[in-house]
Amino acid sequence: MNGLARYALFALLSAAIGVGLSQLPRFDAEGRSRAVSVPADAGREVLTSDNLVDRLEELPFYLNVKHVTWETSMLTVDFSAPAAVDVAAAYTDVYKLMKWGLTDTVNVQEVRVRIYAKSVEPGAQPPLLVAADARREDGIRFTDRQRESADQVKRFLESRCRLTVTQRWKSMLAR
Repeated sequence: MNGLARYALFALLSAAIGVGLSQLPRFDAEGRSRAVSVPADAGREVLTSDNLVDRLEELPFYLNVKHVTWETSMLTVDFSAPAAVDVAAAYTDVYKLMKWGLTDTVNVQEVRVRIYAKSVEPGAQPPLLVAADARREDGIRFTDRQRESADQVKRFLESRCRLTVTQRWKSMLAR
């Protein structure tokens, strides 16, 4: 193969690669729109960035929602606890959010919940009190536990989900 033929071959290959790469964003956008348009089955909904705030607003929480993150099938919600926290209501909020995320939606695969205390100093990072994590793959069977005691809901979260409480949370409960 002479020099001119090689040059032409490389020019054609480069042009083909360039055209192929320019089509990737279109394929990515089509893939995302197909994933979101999955029909909700049996009353379960598809959670998206567009409906996330509306859906969370429909859930009455005792704790104040501080921050929400929705990324690739993982929902993370941070709550801010009042100084005098109602333990039963706090555990019920964690339970309610996990139940909603894993049973009432089709595309939430993991729910992470964190409860923070009020910051002692302005501008300081608020201390973490409770962290909980549940995954759809765990096959957790949720029931209506909102009427049960805080201790029963806590035991459920500890046995079926990953619940971690800090020493600060324990000391708040001991008061």
